[in-house]
Amino acid sequence: MLKSKFFEQVSKETEDLTYVQVIRCIAMLVIVTLHVTFPLIYKHNSIAHFDWWTSSNIYIWGKLGSPLFTMVSGLLLLNPNKEQSIAVFFKKRFVKVLFPFIIWSIVYFLWRVYVRGEVFNSQEVVRMFVQGPVYYHLWFIQMILGLYLATPILRFYTKSASFENMAYFLTVWFIATSLLPLLDRFLGVKVGLEIYVTTGFIGFFLLGYFLRYVTVVKQFLPYLLLLVSISVLLTQLLTYFLTVQGNQGVFDNSFLLSESFNIVIASTCIFLFFKSLDYKKIFMTFPFFKSIVIRVSSTSLGIYFIHVLIIEELMSGRLGVVLHGEVTHAWIAIPTVSILVLWCSYLSTKALKRIPFVRHSVP
Repeated sequence: MLKSKFFEQVSKETEDLTYVQVIRCIAMLVIVTLHVTFPLIYKHNSIAHFDWWTSSNIYIWGKLGSPLFTMVSGLLLLNPNKEQSIAVFFKKRFVKVLFPFIIWSIVYFLWRVYVRGEVFNSQEVVRMFVQGPVYYHLWFIQMILGLYLATPILRFYTKSASFENMAYFLTVWFIATSLLPLLDRFLGVKVGLEIYVTTGFIGFFLLGYFLRYVTVVKQFLPYLLLLVSISVLLTQLLTYFLTVQGNQGVFDNSFLLSESFNIVIASTCIFLFFKSLDYKKIFMTFPFFKSIVIRVSSTSLGIYFIHVLIIEELMSGRLGVVLHGEVTHAWIAIPTVSILVLWCSYLSTKALKRIPFVRHSVP
């Protein structure tokens, strides 16, 4: 049982999962801004200093998207009370994720060949589809599919593990994936321990379930935002120092990996913050916000698949206009283009959902 003046435990009987939709919506928005922004972060020596700082800051916020999506998936899928056979579980995942992933991998392959004019030999094509990703953003879907393979096993763990045992699991994961690599990167000290189970995104997956029945006491919510702000500021300062002092302007992402300690702290605090809000009051006060959350959350997977095509089309000029993060000052261009991409991706997803058979590619 969780006992703390900072946290309180949520009853399973009174649990409200509205926050899942909100976090999914936020994750999708920051991922879109991430992909709009990332060409700029490599231009420290060629764009205005303020624009580079702005774009790198927005990029850092965008890095929280993948952990948030993974935590939401773990929260929903690791529920040990779901009486579901392995066959039923994978059948649902095939329809929901694997089939769309295959379709969009083919789409992006054809895009690379017939739109971008890239040429591949047969060996490269096989490697692209087997090893992947076919396109850069599809790595996340491959990672999620890997976590799905472990889900039936992890459900047995969450069913029997105590709160303390899961806290131990997450502590080992944090040390192994977030702290030990720093010793190797900056001190050249590699700890000779092979920790196979508690590595990679599996920590975020379990963390989502771990936090499902935990909420932060209202008066301590500002401290979560303070921790996020400190983490983001620290990330930006460290990234700037390594980029400018260490690499003479060549972007250094050592502290922008998803498992970096600063990203783990920031994404966990964001998750807890939005999980702990009272959405009945918020939606009554801001019904427009509720409409956005429902629309984006219900189409988030389709938006994820299609948004990169929208970004590249807007950048190409084939539509008669060129839009990207450098059309004006970064603090204006990036949010504007990101919102436009999100809206176009939503409309495209809704349109595809109306077409027989094709609608299965955007569940």
